Amino acid sequence: PIPNYPTLRSCCMRHPAKALLLYLLLLLIITPPLAAAMSAPAATCTSFDAAAPGVLTLMKSEVSSLTYWLFKPSSWTQAAKSPVMLFLHGAGGVNNPDNIRGQSITRMLDTDAEYAARCRHIVVMPVAPSRGWPQHSASVLALLDEILAASGADVDRVAVAGQSMGGNGCWDLASRFPERFCCAVPVCGYLERSSAEIPAAFNLAAFDVMPVWAFHGADDSVVDVGLSDVVVDALKERGAPVKYTRYAEGLSPPCVTKAKDLVGHGSYELAFKEEGLWEWIEAQRRQA
Repeated sequence: PIPNYPTLRSCCMRHPAKALLLYLLLLLIITPPLAAAMSAPAATCTSFDAAAPGVLTLMKSEVSSLTYWLFKPSSWTQAAKSPVMLFLHGAGGVNNPDNIRGQSITRMLDTDAEYAARCRHIVVMPVAPSRGWPQHSASVLALLDEILAASGADVDRVAVAGQSMGGNGCWDLASRFPERFCCAVPVCGYLERSSAEIPAAFNLAAFDVMPVWAFHGADDSVVDVGLSDVVVDALKERGAPVKYTRYAEGLSPPCVTKAKDLVGHGSYELAFKEEGLWEWIEAQRRQA
């Protein structure tokens, strides 16, 4: 019903089409910000201690410019010396915490109570402010040091993992800073998107003692599986401790609007549920 304000009521009654147009215009103005507010991620906090165990929390680093998702295992205590996983997201998560939350390991930890209960790692998932992880390596390592200092975690059990663009970041960080990590888990990753050749600057020797478990879907329509094949083959030739799970079908990502255009690229939806993966990661120790 129209409010009984004489001028407004009279106007609406005499010009119903204009009244309807005004109503629709107001909806267009009000609805987008309202929807954005309703879908926005939880407010960030800065203190590691303030993040509740067993709950995915959006954080703001106190020492770097990065926002990040944090998962503290339910078993965490300062004295527990928990292992840590640094997880690097794909291109869809650039400046987009909701995208990160909606897929892969982040979604599993957030929505699958049984999966989260089995996770014994502190999982740190930074949000890249722009495309490409190598350019953000200093900020990422500063964040990692911040978490290690605040959590009492085991510095000898820090794993690095990533998917797609994050798989590239995983290979990059592990190769340039092998002294920081106990193992690497690159999923549908690559060294260079434009070439299956191994760049001369890539440090294969970093993986002579650092275990790797790589994953990729053979039908990946975004990052060709050959870009993982070539790195794994080179590491095997060196006798490096590398495992490789090459799925015949990699699924489609769940958090995209046109999944049909990303056929096979969702191998991370399989990889982080792979039987024995978490146990394998937890068993690794940083080599001297």
